[in-house]
Amino acid sequence: MTEITHHTLTSETADNAAKVSRREFIKRVIASGAVASAALYVYGGLSGCGRKGAVAGGVERLVSINVNGTVRRVDVLPQETLAMTLRYKLGLTGTKLGCDRSECGACTVMIDDVTHYSCSTLTHAVRARKVVTIEGLEGPNGELHPVQKAFVAELAPQCGFCTPGQVISAVALLKRNPKPTREEARFAMSGNLCRCGAYDNYLNAVMRAAAEGWHMAYKLLGKDFIPHDVVAKVTGRAKYSEDFRAEGMVFCRLLLSPMPHARVKSIDATEALKMPGVLGILTPDD
Repeated sequence: MTEITHHTLTSETADNAAKVSRREFIKRVIASGAVASAALYVYGGLSGCGRKGAVAGGVERLVSINVNGTVRRVDVLPQETLAMTLRYKLGLTGTKLGCDRSECGACTVMIDDVTHYSCSTLTHAVRARKVVTIEGLEGPNGELHPVQKAFVAELAPQCGFCTPGQVISAVALLKRNPKPTREEARFAMSGNLCRCGAYDNYLNAVMRAAAEGWHMAYKLLGKDFIPHDVVAKVTGRAKYSEDFRAEGMVFCRLLLSPMPHARVKSIDATEALKMPGVLGILTPDD
């Protein structure tokens, strides 16, 4: 994704305001968007974004990483995060991007059996280590991991977006502590946020997995019942809008004014339009 970093903003007090208020500016920009090309970021990888050939003091671009037991060769930029590599280079979209700043835990993976936020881990830092994502937990014939079974039995997911990270954190916990107390499980899972608030369900699933006492069904009017989408959620196969890609796809990025209670008098996008990959910029004037 190409980020527009150059902009010119000036501010005045409300009394000397220009015609476009900050509120009006934000409304119009939200309606229009700032369009930047991301075609180079998917399907062709990020290889076209940098200079060709070796760069003095740089790092090797084509690297080998062990993901889910398979060594994969991939072209990686020097500052590329593991989450970007997994999702957009290797197609492992079970690793979700929520906050993209090490706060929500949706991107959690295991590196040498230790949980890490892949959104803040550089891919070049894991070349000699073993990475496990939600896709690597299932057995060779598609059988669910015991933790995934417990998550299904407890109907732990609601929307399911945070579930892959929750499952990975639970697996890592039980690897190092097979019989945790509920408080120990709560602490171990505290790095994974659930915006649906299904924390008790996730904790129940962890304790069920630790006890190895699952019964993969819920009672519904006297019959065992498993919601049709819950397995997809605990395996990372559930797709959300960010997981879909199309060839030639472009992205919009919204740039807001950093000035609170100010008026935007002018926007100079000349330098931004010269940046590689930028297709166009829309402002309130458009």
